[in-house]
Parts: sequence; structure tokens; C-alpha cells
Amino acid sequence: MKPHIRARYPLEATVQSARTCRQARRIALGGLLICALGQLLIDASARNLVCVFIAVITSAITFHFVIRGSVFRALPLPALIVLGFNVSTMSGALIAQTASLRSLVFNLQVPEITFALCALFQVSLLVALFTLFSSSTLRAASRTVNRRVLSRMGIMQAPTPGQLWIMGFMGAAAMAWTASQGLSGQIQYGDVGSKFVAGLSYLAFAPFLLPILEKAFPSAHPSIRGKISSWPLIGYLALLVLIAMIRNSRGTFAMGVANLGMAFLVLILMGQLQVTSRLRRRLAIGAVIMLIAAPILSDLAISMLVVRGQRTEVSSIELVRLTFSAFNDKQALEDYRRTEAILTGSGGYEENYLANPFVARFVQTKFFDNSLSYEDVRTGQHTSYLWNVTLDKIIAYLPTPALTLLGIEINKENLQFSVGDALYSAHSDAGLGGYRTGSPIGHGMGLMGSFMFVVAIPLFLLAFMALQSLTTSVGSLVVISPAILLQLMSLYGLAVGDSLLEPIGLMLRGLPQNILIYWMAFQGTRWIGVFSSRRRRSFHPRTYLLSNSQASGLNPVKPTRFNP
Repeated sequence: MKPHIRARYPLEATVQSARTCRQARRIALGGLLICALGQLLIDASARNLVCVFIAVITSAITFHFVIRGSVFRALPLPALIVLGFNVSTMSGALIAQTASLRSLVFNLQVPEITFALCALFQVSLLVALFTLFSSSTLRAASRTVNRRVLSRMGIMQAPTPGQLWIMGFMGAAAMAWTASQGLSGQIQYGDVGSKFVAGLSYLAFAPFLLPILEKAFPSAHPSIRGKISSWPLIGYLALLVLIAMIRNSRGTFAMGVANLGMAFLVLILMGQLQVTSRLRRRLAIGAVIMLIAAPILSDLAISMLVVRGQRTEVSSIELVRLTFSAFNDKQALEDYRRTEAILTGSGGYEENYLANPFVARFVQTKFFDNSLSYEDVRTGQHTSYLWNVTLDKIIAYLPTPALTLLGIEINKENLQFSVGDALYSAHSDAGLGGYRTGSPIGHGMGLMGSFMFVVAIPLFLLAFMALQSLTTSVGSLVVISPAILLQLMSLYGLAVGDSLLEPIGLMLRGLPQNILIYWMAFQGTRWIGVFSSRRRRSFHPRTYLLSNSQASGLNPVKPTRFNP
């Protein structure tokens, strides 16, 4: 390993990872116990305690087997997905509801069924994860794709700070343009140019990789250490807040910060970012800032919901003005909250579960409960209809030019609805197009009943293998491609999306498309290196690739150079 790399990792990463994961498990298990005791005081009903028991036991098993250095260093992205499902459906709900002094089963229609089936789905994900973990053949297939395709494209190389800023502004501009065009209905299916610009949007979160650049990539020159200021990122975050109001999307301004948080978590658990006293202070300051900002973010999220019905009727500028007006009208926000409270428990489709709508973006328990409350869907009474919808949507993942070339005729405009819409429509004969959020379990039960828990294993195993091809090892260090570091929040929610189509869409379109877009952006911005010093050019953009070691990276080997 190069001396400048060793200096930045004074403690062997594998040892640091094992130690950190052990501490994290203790904290997580202790938190589960405290929340369980809290729920006992909040609601001691048998219904609530049964759900708490399922959530605690399932979460404890998941944390015990997944939060381990050997697992996170071997399969960081699949491990994140498995943990993401648990936090989004069980442990996150338990923590958030206990902190809000609410029962875990608050406003859930079929809580016992919801938590029981979530526990079974968690087992399916664990089986898929450990099948890949224990199979050297499957991991070797992922390494082959990395070595022969992705690494040769430069996908594993470290971008410079200048590249990240340019990519970020490209993505932010694409977001703003897409919002103005999309809300006016000017982006049509088959419009390749507009679709390409829309695809650039995910690059908007590139600048948020700056704080972890030096720790995530051994080829990043150490001269950037300590030179990343947080103030430009704060200003850039303000820009994303403005774009979020243009898009009327609560997730836009939160995604970059959340993505950075996920990157910190992954690096810490892999042992490549030590939790020093300085980092603890910064995390504590960040936590305090988030607590102070939480009510403001909550009001902003609600103000976007208040004006959501007008987003297709007014211009982007007018939509921003209406959002600001609603944000400053505390009475309007309170009226919205009261309306939501009245609808709570009505039995129809509604999303009220967590007290804070901003935090609710990261916990999906209520959406699972909504889709699983349809008994006729769960028992397979609408299987034929749901299979037709599912197959049409799988075909629609292919780009329109490809469908034309293959002679496949399908009108994508007729598929402008979610699987959650299809589940609700099958149950209630309601119209499509509301983009209600479903769940992979509700979708799978409607298609094939309990057999879906078996089908989910190979489905997610394939998705895990595809994602694993975006990681490699450099001695004892693990390197994750920047192309996927920009999508960690999407991976966090891969198993809690609208349907079982999420991993299929990831493999057929999402992953190839975003890799291609990142590659084009990375190659297009490499001219920045012309203005770099000769010393930096001698280190960048070269990267070190592992050619003859296990994917886990537990046995350091002599790295080999790769010259693009």
C-alpha cells in the first residue's frame, strides 16, 4: 500500500471495522430495549406488545448478523439495503413512535399482519445477503464485471472536487428544467433528449461527496485533506431547497444531506472513517442543528403538500411564491394538520403515521400497512389483473427506441400510475393515476401469495450481485464507485419501494442508465485536471484495483496499478 494511503489509515481497516461494528451493535440493541420498555409504558395492549415483540426480535437478529465488519466490508451495498428495510419498516418506526410518545400500532389497520409479513420479508433479504456472502463463485462474477467493464470505464476512479461541483450544478440545472417542463406536460415518452436531461438530475447530489472524498478513495490526493469547507455546501443546500419548492418535492433538499449521512455510516462501519473526538463533536453539532431545524423542515414539507394540488396549474415561479406564502401562513399549516387528524383512522388510503412529515420520508411502515390491509388483494382475488400490470411495467422499463426496434407495441402513457394505485384500484374500484405508494410485500402477495417470500430471495440476490460489481478492494480498503455513492438513499429504500418491480427496474434500467450518465459526466469534466498542479496530476486520476483477492478484502494483497 502506498505510504500516503497508509498515513491516512493508521489503524488496519479490518480491525477498526470489527471494533466499530461491535460498538454499533451494542448501541442498536440497547436502543431497541429502551424503546420496547417505552412502548410498554405508552400502550400495554396485547396488540401493541405483539407488534413490538416482532419488531424487536427481528431487528435484533438483523443487527446481530448484518452489523459486522466481515459483512459490511465484503458486501457494503447489499448490507445497507437489508438494514434499510429493517429501519424503514420496524426499528425506525419503533424508535420514532417511542420518541413521539405514540403507540407503535398508531393508525395501522392490520398491524399484526404488517409486522409479521415484514419479519418474513426480512428473512428473505437475509437469506439473499448471506447466500452471496458465502458463495465465492457469485462474488467472483461481480468482481469480473467490475474488472473487465466498470474499472476500464473509469467508474471506480476518484473525481476531483472541481468535477463534483460541476456535476452538481449540472444536476441542479437539470432538476430545475425538468420541474418546469414536467409540470407543464412538455416531457413526453420517447423524447430522448428530454429524458436524458432528466436523467442528469441525480448528479445534483455530487457536491455532498466532498466531505468523504479523501476517506472513500485511496487515489484521492491527500492535499485535499482539511480543505473542504462546509459553507459552500450550506449555500448549495439552500439552492436545492429552492429547487425542491419548484419541483414540489420534499425529498429533493433532504436527499443530498441524507446521502452524505449514509456515506458516513458505510465508511464508519467499513473501518475507513474513524470516530474521533473531532468527528463526534461535528456529529453532535449536526444533530443539534437538525433538532433545531426539524420544526422548520416540517412546516416546509407541509407547505409543499398544501400547494401540491396547484403544481400542474401554475408556473414554477408562482409555485415557489405559493409555497412561501403557505409556509408563512401558520393557520393554513395548522388547518392542514387538523384535516389530516380528522382523516386519521377513517379506513381509506391515508399516510398519517409519524408526527413529523420530514422524518416520515424515511419510515414506510404505514404504506406497507395500507397495501396489506386489502384482504382481497392478499388472498389472490385480483392476481390476473396485477400480473398484467406487472408485465406491462417490466416491458416499459425498456427505452422507447428499443421497444420500437424490437417491434413491441406498448403505450407508456397508459402506465402513468404506481403499483400502489393498482392495488388500491383492485380493492376499491378507484381510478388510477394518484401515485399512491404500495409495498413489495403487498404487490408480491397479490401476485403469488406466500410464495413471494421464496421468489424474493433470487430476485434480490441478482440485484445484490449487480450492486456488488460497483465495489472493489485496494489492499485492506474497500472502494465504492462514486456513481453508486450518489444513490445510497435510493439503495436504502430499494426493498421498501412501491413494489417488487424496484429491484427489476434497478437492474434493467436504473443502474445501467445512471452508470452511463455518470461516466459521461466524469469523462466530460476531466478537463479540470488541466488546471491542477503537476503534483496532483501525478496521483490523479489513477486508482488501484485488486486483481487476485477475495471480495471481502480481509486478506490484503499487493495492489496493481490501472492506467485508464
